[in-house]
Amino acid sequence: MEVKFNPGLNVSPEAGQPVARQQTTPPADTTMSFESTQALEKTLQDTPTIRPETVARASALVADGNYPSDDLLGKMAGLLADKINNE
Repeated sequence: MEVKFNPGLNVSPEAGQPVARQQTTPPADTTMSFESTQALEKTLQDTPTIRPETVARASALVADGNYPSDDLLGKMAGLLADKINNE
């Protein structure tokens, strides 16, 4: 038993039938400019690994017993509840 899902479609063309050519994709441009990559690499090298002002702020927040405040936690809970209800 042979099942043909699309009887009008001839999957294996016989000799003498024209076959449509597939469009070829033009080759990609192989010339690249690394100037922006080099600039990004230099910026990354110039950025300090540890930022003292950020560490000081994080330490202050950890030491604060009221962070995050009850008000802020309530607002975050409300946003999360809205997000869950909208999905």
